[in-house]
Amino acid sequence: MTYTFFSNGPRKVEAVEPHYVQTAKGLVQKEKFFLPRDLAVDFDGSTLWFNLEAGVEDRFRRATPPTEEEYAIYSVRNAAYLARLRSR
Repeated sequence: MTYTFFSNGPRKVEAVEPHYVQTAKGLVQKEKFFLPRDLAVDFDGSTLWFNLEAGVEDRFRRATPPTEEEYAIYSVRNAAYLARLRSR
């Protein structure tokens, strides 16, 4: 079982797709989170780590999976996104 960690605790990885990693929070009414796969920075065999600031995970909460085009801005190959990260 693989987990991701956030400021408010671990979440189970539900799926890994080409452009996102789906995680869930809750037991009965699960909240779904679709994290850009290109923001994953480490995996130790049981925990998948993401390059996210504390509190921004809500930006990735949604009911349906994103399209590849929606998450293209998070691609490590996207120079504009990298420039925005550096300017923070």
